[in-house]
Amino acid sequence: MYMPPFEKLQTKNKDDILKEINSTKRKMACLKIKMEHPFYKEQERFCPSDLTIFKCDRDYLNRAILEYISLGGEYKQGALEKRDSEFNEKINKITKITLTKGGFFSPREKIVVNLSCDKPRYFRGLIYELFEKELDYTKQEFLSQLERLHIGEWRKSYYPNRFGVSVLDGEEWVLNIEYSDGKKAKYGGQNAYPYNYEELLELLG
Repeated sequence: MYMPPFEKLQTKNKDDILKEINSTKRKMACLKIKMEHPFYKEQERFCPSDLTIFKCDRDYLNRAILEYISLGGEYKQGALEKRDSEFNEKINKITKITLTKGGFFSPREKIVVNLSCDKPRYFRGLIYELFEKELDYTKQEFLSQLERLHIGEWRKSYYPNRFGVSVLDGEEWVLNIEYSDGKKAKYGGQNAYPYNYEELLELLG
């Protein structure tokens, strides 16, 4: 089992904790790149998984930041952290989430979660024929799970050529998020995905 050294934070001074913060952020960035590589699924798996380590490191980072601030440090968020904070600040304004995905030689599937009411409405099927299904959670429970995905940190687009890889066949995907103030957010890709894309699929049923 992987466990970051939380207890050591209480014995470090402010400067040492800042070094821990920066070191943990670099480690998380490397893990994220590793998990987003198009051939990552083909690699040998170990326990704990890279995603588990990443999540534990995020908890450690958050704890380190709080400890740093308690010692009088002034923490400045990076660009990714700011984007994530802004996304989560508006998360209760989300009214609709639509995920469209499909391969070049297979039907395109569409998943829609309507959050304009207290009870989310869930639709799934092919582009031209959607069926409504029951959800086992409330709107707030759904948004709480969505917040843990840190979508605000995602890139707007994911393609394998980012890694110097060319993939001819595969899947395209587009995630659209609509807000009550009329604003929208869009993420997508082709044969490449965010590091925790599978968790999004799990949340969307």
